[in-house]
Amino acid sequence: LPETMRRFDRIVVDDLEQEKNMAKPMVDPGLVVGDLTGLVCGDFVGRESAGETTAFVFRGLAVGDLAVAGLAYERAKVVGTVGR
Repeated sequence: LPETMRRFDRIVVDDLEQEKNMAKPMVDPGLVVGDLTGLVCGDFVGRESAGETTAFVFRGLAVGDLAVAGLAYERAKVVGTVGR
């Protein structure tokens, strides 16, 4: 997983302080540009160009995974990439 995270241009976590204080961080803190609150408040941009790859890493409940999967599926249907 750590080597995979280095491939992203921007990584956002759900809570920056929580991630920094974890005994075993999911992501190297040096790779994280900010957290969800900062993104929503406009403290930084999520993506500066269409070519950038981004990741949102969170330690939330499985219901969060389900919600994101549903959104990704709906988006894939719109752009025609379901099943590819």
